[in-house]
Amino acid sequence: MNGRATVIRGVLVMPGLGTRSGLSDNPVMSRAALLDVGGRKVMDLRPGANDVSRLSPGVYFVREVGVSREQGVAGIRKCVLVR
Repeated sequence: MNGRATVIRGVLVMPGLGTRSGLSDNPVMSRAALLDVGGRKVMDLRPGANDVSRLSPGVYFVREVGVSREQGVAGIRKCVLVR
């Protein structure tokens, strides 16, 4: 996880969900979830636009399952949801 956070205003766009290895011939899809600061899943994320406007402002984490360490440190990103 890098030291930068993604600022979100109502919609979180997830363009990078695809196959686990990034290869088109791998049928296993990666998944992502939005976690609160306590590590509890708030919602499942899908490719494209995800409406997060009903969530409380604060710090959240996006965890991508099926992402290798080479593609990003354990697939975790910090996000700040603002109004």
